[in-house]
This record gives sequence, structure tokens and C-alpha cells, in this order.
Amino acid sequence: MADNIKEVDLVGIVREIWRRKWKAVKYGIGGLIVGIVVVIFTPTRYTTGSVFVAQIDASSLDLSNLGGLAAMAGVSSPLAGRSPSTLSPRLYPQVISSSAFLKELMYTKVNTKKSPVPVTLSEYLTNPAYQGFSLGKLISGIMPHSKPGVDSLPAVGAGHDILELSPKEAAVAGALKGMIGITLDTKNGSIAVSVTMPEALVAAEVASTVVNMLQRYITDFKLEKANQKLAFIQERYNEIKADYYGKLASISTYRDAHRNISTEVGRIQEQKMSDEYNIAYVLFNDISGQLEQAKLDVKKDTPIFTIVDPITIPTRPTAPRRLRTPMIFAVLGGLIMVGQVVIAQMRKKEDEDEA
Repeated sequence: MADNIKEVDLVGIVREIWRRKWKAVKYGIGGLIVGIVVVIFTPTRYTTGSVFVAQIDASSLDLSNLGGLAAMAGVSSPLAGRSPSTLSPRLYPQVISSSAFLKELMYTKVNTKKSPVPVTLSEYLTNPAYQGFSLGKLISGIMPHSKPGVDSLPAVGAGHDILELSPKEAAVAGALKGMIGITLDTKNGSIAVSVTMPEALVAAEVASTVVNMLQRYITDFKLEKANQKLAFIQERYNEIKADYYGKLASISTYRDAHRNISTEVGRIQEQKMSDEYNIAYVLFNDISGQLEQAKLDVKKDTPIFTIVDPITIPTRPTAPRRLRTPMIFAVLGGLIMVGQVVIAQMRKKEDEDEA
């Protein structure tokens, strides 16, 4: 076959194509019509997104010197050497595609030209009144076994660790996965989020929501341990503070009541109350330092997000390509005719060689 390809008369092929030029035109027109039909029945899509950088190492905040200042004030302040946990950027795509993330996203509200009031993203994607052709009907067709009226199921399991999705929610989540994209640039550490929707404004609103939710997830994960520590110390602080002020009030009241009374029993009782007050003061002073340290740790660990490329409302649809698609189909139609001529010439050459 390879030898036959080399021996095919190119001049003969060109002549044959020229002879069938009107047929090629017909094939091209047919491809053009197919392309136009594809454009007409392909739903319009708008894509927008944002690029941001998450500064999560807090390397620019050198707080180790505060330990020396705190030591001068008599307060223990172990700032240096701490390594807070962080959410690896490689897990960001898994976060965005997680069921919990998508379920929260689908119940956020968006503004559409087809409704005077905001609607949930789930309603927008499943109601044919908002989608017209394609997506709404597609999702509706995915749910033939869903029970009517079952839109959402509560989380089950101890502590709500198990998330359950209704058939409708599962279908919407599957559709959202194909509409949200995330790209990580390992060289400069930037994160690019893109969203594709049938309407430009909806795409911009959903993109903004996705970026804000992702940043919140990153922040919550990083501050989880610091917030737990802060809550624990805050609770102990409240207890010790109440005990300290209670003992302060007790010894003050006792001294006022026994100002002009001098007895050995009274002196011993005052000394006992004074010792208890001093212990409470030391504990209160120590827990106060720990509380300030815990608050400082939360601020230090809070990620800083820098928006490199903000979200904009797209002015042109990304799909379908109204000019490119028909032209591509027209060219393909012409190439089909050319391919038929080449194959015919190759078979003709094989027949001549066998004869």
C-alpha cells in the first residue's frame, strides 16, 4: 500500500479533483450546513475566572523576636520553631470537586436574566425554564429514578461526618465538576480558577463564590489547630479570671471588715487568703500571656490571598465558535471528497498493477 501511495499520479489526482470540483463544493456546503446546525443546537457558554496567590507560610512575619520582649516582661512566649499544618495546593482540585464543597456551592444564589429574583445554582441548572435547551433537560434525564419532591437529604452519621446526596444533588454535583476548573502553577505558586456557565453574569458570580469558598476552606484547614488551642485557652482563661477576681474580692472584703481588729486567728486567716490570692494572680497572669500568644498565633497563621487577575464578566461566549465551527465542518466536507478521490486512484493503480 505504501508503494502504491508513492506511485499514485499526483497530477491525475489534481485533475480528478478539478473534474469533481462541484461535488467538492457540495460536500463543503453540506459540511457548512452541519456546522451551522451544530452551532445552533450547541448551548452558549461563557467562561471567566480569577488568578490568586495564597501566601500561607507567613515567612515574612518574623515574630521570633517577640519571645525576647515577652521574656523581659516575665511572660513565656514560645514563638519560634512552630510549624503549623497547611493544606497542600495539590489537594485544591480535590477540595473543589468534593461533595461537601459542591453541595454548599449548589445552594448559593445567583442572578439570572430569566428570573426577577435570585435563584439557587441547583435550581438554575435543573429548571428548564432557566436553561432552555441542553443542560436542564440533560440533568433531568439523568434522574429517571429519583423520587419527586426529594431535593435534599440531611447529612447522616455521628458528627455529620457522612454526607449524603439526593439523586438530584448528585446530578447537579456531577454537572458542576465539568463546569469548574482549577490550574496550579508550581513555579510562581499561583492558583487559577475558571467557571463556565450559560450566562455571563452567572459565570462571574459562581467564579467569585468558588474563589471565596476555596480561600475559606484553605484558611479553616490551616487555622483548625490554632483555633482549637485558642478556644481551649479562652475557656481556661475565663475560669481562672473568675477565680482570681473572686479571691481578690474576698480578701479585700476581709481586710475592710477586720481593719481595726488584731487577733492571731485573724492574721492567720488573712495570710491564708493572701496566699490563695497570690497563686490566683500568678495563674491569671500566666493564662493571660498564653491567651495573647494564642491570638497572635491565629493572626500569624491566617493565609494572605493576593488577587493577581480579578474576575470579570465575560463579553463574548467561549462556546460555540459561531464562525470557526461551520468553517471547520466545511473544510472537513471538502477533505472527505478529496479522500475519496485519493482512495479511488489508489485502487485504480492496484487494479492496473494486478492486470
